[in-house]
Amino acid sequence: MLNRVASLKASSLPEWFSRDLIEALPAAVYVCDAASVLIGYNSRASTLWGRQPIIGDTQERFCGAYRMYTSDGIYLPHDQTPMAMVMVEHKATGLFEAMIEREDGARRNVMASVAPLFDDAGAYIGFVNCVQDITERKRAEQRETEVRDALRTARQSLHDNDRTLSSLSVINADLIESGLFLKGILNSVSDRIEVLDCEGCIQFMNAHGQQALEIDDFDVVKGSSWADAYCGDQSFAAKAAIAMAKAGGVGRFETFAPTLKGNMLWWDVVVTKIADQIENSGNLLAISRDVTERKESEEARKLLGQELQHRLKNTLAMVQAIANQTLKSATSLDEAKKVLSSRIGILGRAHDILLHESGTSADLVSIVAAMVDLHADRRERFIVDGPNVQFGPKAAMAMALALHELATNAQKYGALSNDDGKVALHWSVSEAGMLRLEWSEQDGPEVKHPSAKGFGSRLTQSMLSGSIGGTPVVSYEPTGFRFVVEADLKVIQTPA
Repeated sequence: MLNRVASLKASSLPEWFSRDLIEALPAAVYVCDAASVLIGYNSRASTLWGRQPIIGDTQERFCGAYRMYTSDGIYLPHDQTPMAMVMVEHKATGLFEAMIEREDGARRNVMASVAPLFDDAGAYIGFVNCVQDITERKRAEQRETEVRDALRTARQSLHDNDRTLSSLSVINADLIESGLFLKGILNSVSDRIEVLDCEGCIQFMNAHGQQALEIDDFDVVKGSSWADAYCGDQSFAAKAAIAMAKAGGVGRFETFAPTLKGNMLWWDVVVTKIADQIENSGNLLAISRDVTERKESEEARKLLGQELQHRLKNTLAMVQAIANQTLKSATSLDEAKKVLSSRIGILGRAHDILLHESGTSADLVSIVAAMVDLHADRRERFIVDGPNVQFGPKAAMAMALALHELATNAQKYGALSNDDGKVALHWSVSEAGMLRLEWSEQDGPEVKHPSAKGFGSRLTQSMLSGSIGGTPVVSYEPTGFRFVVEADLKVIQTPA
């Protein structure tokens, strides 16, 4: 057991188990004996508490904080805290959130993990508590929630990264002498912690690091080159960080690396030198934080931005073409305003359908329904039949505009201009993946071939052709106006 205390002498401990290693740990740490009396703590713990309790004082039990609360703000007497349960059950608590209060009334949010300690005979002798101050992270999450709900999944992991470099004071000389006890503390830290020798080879890795890297047997990686575990050029960044740490500085980089089982993770890595109190041994400490979730969130936001920019360019180009042609063919500003407003409106309906669904496609049934809704007073005069077919964004907007123009012309001149006419709209998909859509009017006024093409005709024949890849066929038959178009589904469903 990593949290069992053994009677080891300082001279038999590895050099890298030194006070300076303890000071590099990114957490507040304190220790209580079997009676839960405080017997040791580091400077990060006293800073967190806002006080320096007297070691061994029987009034200082369970925790050095003035008061303690649940994460919801409910007051907890010290003898009812998770630490008290460890004293009774002799079991680790796992990670839990809480709130501590200082004597000046200030409160801090913390993440803690309590582990029991046993001697070589298996007798319970106390517990160790590793506490992380997450106040700034909690505040950042609250601010992010208030600014934009869509960013709730973005984690505020950068706020506490720099704090991992803060040094910790000496815990207790007798407890430091126990190598197994020190390993217990290292394994309580949620970051991946590795000790490297002067050649940059792995000598130690805590339990969380082995779990994150999917390492079943530490001996498989022990003694291997730490930098070579990173991919390609990222290995140079790791070697540069080692060189910086050897020179007495802080090596830091952010990169990706595979686990032992091939799963790729992103890491924020800090490398520093470990110096003992007598002589510089040349050993290094590497602390790595898993930032994969943040990276994935950033990439998703980047892709979303690119998609919105592309969609906006296509929409603006279509609006510009509609506006230019409408103004050219209109006989007055009032007519132009009315027609342009109608056409822009149908574009908006098409966008609503896209956003209501996946954002990258719309189904033909919804597009047709939106067109029919604009002629609700003649709804019963539409005969619609066809399977549901997905359209890409560009094809969806072009089809919505084409159907709108066909319905407008039918209302002005065709089957919808009298009391008896009807419009049959039918489409089907062949086994070869070809869509065939037919608009046919019947029982309308006498059909006359127009002397010139208006913008509506140009739209249905040119813009629709360019968007779905099919060539429309228009005929003015004795039974009524007829419009047919055939196109390949692969072109129709393209996301561009």
